[in-house]
Amino acid sequence: MTSRPCYYALGGINLKQQFATSCPTQHQRMQWMKDEHLPSKYFNNSNFRQHRLDLLNGKWPKGCDMCQRVEELNTGISMRQETPADITYTNTRTGSTSFKGLKTIEIRFSNACNMACLHCSPAFSSGWTTKLKRYVPDNIDREHQLFQLTGDMHRESADEDLSIGISLEQALEITEDLNQNFPNLERVDFAGGEVLYQKQFFPTLKKLAEHPNAHNMYIMFHTNFNVDFDPIELNNCLEKFGRAEMKISIDSGPGYYDYFRGGDWNILKANLEKFKSVRSKKVNICLVCTTGAYQIMQFKDTMEGFLSLDCDMIDASIIYTPDYLNPSIMMLHFEEETLQELDDTCKMLDAYSKHRVDVHMVRNAADKLRQYIKNHNPTEAHWVAFKEYVKKTDVIWKQDFNDYFTNYKFDKTQNRMHSNV
Repeated sequence: MTSRPCYYALGGINLKQQFATSCPTQHQRMQWMKDEHLPSKYFNNSNFRQHRLDLLNGKWPKGCDMCQRVEELNTGISMRQETPADITYTNTRTGSTSFKGLKTIEIRFSNACNMACLHCSPAFSSGWTTKLKRYVPDNIDREHQLFQLTGDMHRESADEDLSIGISLEQALEITEDLNQNFPNLERVDFAGGEVLYQKQFFPTLKKLAEHPNAHNMYIMFHTNFNVDFDPIELNNCLEKFGRAEMKISIDSGPGYYDYFRGGDWNILKANLEKFKSVRSKKVNICLVCTTGAYQIMQFKDTMEGFLSLDCDMIDASIIYTPDYLNPSIMMLHFEEETLQELDDTCKMLDAYSKHRVDVHMVRNAADKLRQYIKNHNPTEAHWVAFKEYVKKTDVIWKQDFNDYFTNYKFDKTQNRMHSNV
């Protein structure tokens, strides 16, 4: 079998809901945080070692299904393939990696968030928890496997408590452990919830700046940038590192931003302008469109909104799961309209300067999205589930799909969606 060395498996830690694993897409519980939260105590436990050995010996470990699916179906570049693996510090016989081999860690402090985005879940958003506080899943949710509404998403059993909870004290202890024991740490990602909404973020950044490799370190954090914060303090924290990147999750155009995310586009614009006026050259701003069924319906307008914000980079990733939000479901009944939308997006780019990096990134994103949806095979059940999801969330969120989307209209009484293109 072909060896599959992986940057994250060999040298990564990812802190999720009360457990640690190797990367953002891996969901196996390799270490429970309640048993031990210091990375130096569990980095080479039996689960991490076996995980590495499986990949080195050509076996897909449980929990690596997202990369496996992409690679086996040849629908793009998997996360495993994005960054070269460094096998220098790993014993290929035992699976142990020396502390010098830890290169990356992603930290989630809590699910505290000021939004309830439609592709999220209670596991990562307190806004979702509030929305579903009085909601009781019914047979429709279970029949169509609407995991976000049933509460099964990211859980292995219904009674499993996966709320994220790293206290400020624990966060600082973890950071000190990284500072003292892992000299080659080169990348730290902060995810949420919303980190600018959480009390742990700034103290952790300041403590991490004491790391011996801080001057070479890449800091990345996810944010919706729709909260109050001090742009000068944020910039001062970030410029102590080698470089930094803000991944601003927008995931929509201005026309349906408040529908999909529950935020305010004007606050987003104002915060961006405030930060750009004080930021260091070390800090890049990347606008993120996690692209699913909603986004591909109006991809051109969405990308025009992104370009109007005039930032450094644009990243249009794909929603692979849940299946009912996967963008490929639009190909079942609206193949011509969907492919035309991507063509129109590329034509729209001609109005912008060819020297803008973000313009090229949109074109590449449209091409990769096209390749993916033409090669992925959704089922009619996923399409039916999507329509049920729209109806359910419209009621819970007290909003109406038809008030925001111009390319399609949803006749809920007939349970049919129509194209206006």
